[in-house]
Amino acid sequence: MVADFEGEKKLSVLSDSFVLRFPLTTLAGREFKYPYKKRANSTVKALSNEFIDALSEKIDEVVTKEPNVKLVFQMGFSGGAFRAKGNDRVGVTVTSIPGRDDVSGFVFDLFYKPGYEQRAIDLQNEMQDILDKHFHNDSHERRIFPFTFGDTNISNPNIRKMYYDSEEQYKKLQELKKRVDPTDIFHTELTVKLPE
Repeated sequence: MVADFEGEKKLSVLSDSFVLRFPLTTLAGREFKYPYKKRANSTVKALSNEFIDALSEKIDEVVTKEPNVKLVFQMGFSGGAFRAKGNDRVGVTVTSIPGRDDVSGFVFDLFYKPGYEQRAIDLQNEMQDILDKHFHNDSHERRIFPFTFGDTNISNPNIRKMYYDSEEQYKKLQELKKRVDPTDIFHTELTVKLPE
C-alpha cells in the first residue's frame, strides 16, 4: 500500500501504511514463508578486525554452504557515547530507551526449510560463540527488543541486564507500569513486570 502523506494524518493511518499485505506477503501475512530463528545484538565496543573476519566467514558459510537455511543480515551504526549523554535534538538525558550508547548493532536471522530447524539453531549457537569471543567476555551481552531470542524471562536479572542499562532504569519503568497498567493486562514474558 502506498500511503498519501500529504496533510494532517492520524497516527493510526500512518502506522497502518507501514503494514505489508498480500501480494507483498504470504496469504497468512508473513513476509517470508519459512519459520526462523532470530537474533539482534548490539555493542558499545569498536568492531575489531578479528570480529569482522569471523562474522564474514560465518555469513559466507551460511550463504554458500547452507541451501536449506536462508540468512537475513543487517548491520547498523549508532552514536555511541555522544548519544548516551543526550546530545540529540531534544537534549534528552534520561530515557527508557536502552542502549543509547550503542556503537553498532547487527541482525542475524535464519529462515529454514522444514526439517532444518536444528541446523538453524546450531548456526545461531555458532554466532553466539563469535559474539562471546569478541564482545561479551568483559562486559554484559546486549540484545535489541524487537529481535528477542533465547531466554526472554525478564524477571531473571541476568536476562534483564541484556535489555536494560541499569536496575534503576527498570525500576522506574516498573513504577510507570503500575500507573498505566496496574492489572497487568499487557504482558509477555519479556515485558516490564509490576513491582512486587
